[in-house]
Amino acid sequence: MALLPHVVSNKLTSLDWIILKWSLCCRAVTLLVQSRWAEHLLGGVNRWDSVYFLRIASGGYDYEQYAAFFPLWPAVIRLMSSTVLSPLSLVLSDDVCLLLSAMLAGTVFFSAAAVLLRRLTFQVTHDQRLSVCAALLFCLNPAMVFFNAAYTTSMFAFVSFAAMLLWQEGHVWKSTAMMMVACGVRSNGMLCAGFMMYGLLQSVLEWILQHGRCGRDIRRVAIKGLFSSMQVAFIGLALLAVQYRVSTIFCDGSAFHWTTVNKTINHSATRQISSAHLPWCNSLLRLSYGHIQSEYWNIGFLRYFEVKQIPNFALAGPVILMTLMFAMLFAKRMWPQFRQFRFFNSGSGLWSSDVLPYAVHWIAFVALCVLNIHIQVLTRLVASASPAFYWFAAELFLRHSDRPLADCSTSTGTSRAQPLEFKRKPMRPGNSDTSVTTRWISNSVLLYFLGYAYVGLALHTNFYPWT
Repeated sequence: MALLPHVVSNKLTSLDWIILKWSLCCRAVTLLVQSRWAEHLLGGVNRWDSVYFLRIASGGYDYEQYAAFFPLWPAVIRLMSSTVLSPLSLVLSDDVCLLLSAMLAGTVFFSAAAVLLRRLTFQVTHDQRLSVCAALLFCLNPAMVFFNAAYTTSMFAFVSFAAMLLWQEGHVWKSTAMMMVACGVRSNGMLCAGFMMYGLLQSVLEWILQHGRCGRDIRRVAIKGLFSSMQVAFIGLALLAVQYRVSTIFCDGSAFHWTTVNKTINHSATRQISSAHLPWCNSLLRLSYGHIQSEYWNIGFLRYFEVKQIPNFALAGPVILMTLMFAMLFAKRMWPQFRQFRFFNSGSGLWSSDVLPYAVHWIAFVALCVLNIHIQVLTRLVASASPAFYWFAAELFLRHSDRPLADCSTSTGTSRAQPLEFKRKPMRPGNSDTSVTTRWISNSVLLYFLGYAYVGLALHTNFYPWT
């Protein structure tokens, strides 16, 4: 956390305190629902992938399929259990301490991520209303159940938003370090490297638009290209370091447990085998992630495009629809500027050139997920990785709502506090159909966020599949 003294440790503004209180309140309410007191307070959050992370935190990588789950989040859980919550080990079991550690660490990451999202939104769009609304929606997002559970979701959102904010403020090397941390949390942290490549592309385009007259600019672009390549390489090395650690456990060890599934009689058996039985151990780079995802979860290009998966595609339908709507609207709004080669410092609010790298990140991320992964997990992946998702949701809500969202003031360095007024622009007389449509859009945004949040709490807690 030493990389973020000017992000997290700065004086919190009044808006930051509002976001912190709101995030803690939302998390407390949803945790209360999810915890299910009848299951000893926190049993309801220990579901699905949470079990894997807690077992890794407890005993390490005992089975091959555990290698699909990256080590940094379990390490944080274990560290907090052995330090902050160590006095509780006298009265509670190790498993309960680990679960409490996951909840405490997740709460810290979640609340910090909400504040970072507000600051990032304002840095990019310079729209105070949009930044507050986006942060408030984040606190009750459609994947809220996974932010509550012992998943990587809260930590990854914090690290991703911190990396993007540092990049937006020009702290490129600190941002690179945070992106390397993101690769230790989840594999899709590697996609953040696109921001470094965008910085290089921006420098090249600026030089071309200036007709390349200055030789000093050529040297500046060359140095920028070298640094950008180094930054991308460092981010890639962080991902390879995780794979190397896995290979030392499974390929260089004498023996380990491996769970195999006998598909003919449909039961599991555990046995001891040597590393010679693992095909990826014999490869040059010994990369386990792709093999394990394919072997145990059937993840691969277009593998999920089956008739029986239509319900899961429907479950991910809202986030796909929002992505398509945003892509079309962004292209329509920004095309006049791009057609005149105004790639920088054009537009305002959400429809500005500053949003372009975040828009590309969101759209490319969704496209990659739709083609390769289990489609039902798309919602939680987008909710923890793409700030533009919340920006667009906030834009829809603010532009199509006649209800005041908040009554607060902000102090962002100006001498005078400015009240935030969340009001819809008045409709033209006689345009009742438009009024009904705008209210329907606003209500749909709220229904999607709140509906998925609380239906997810009910289903996930009872071990039913969800997003």
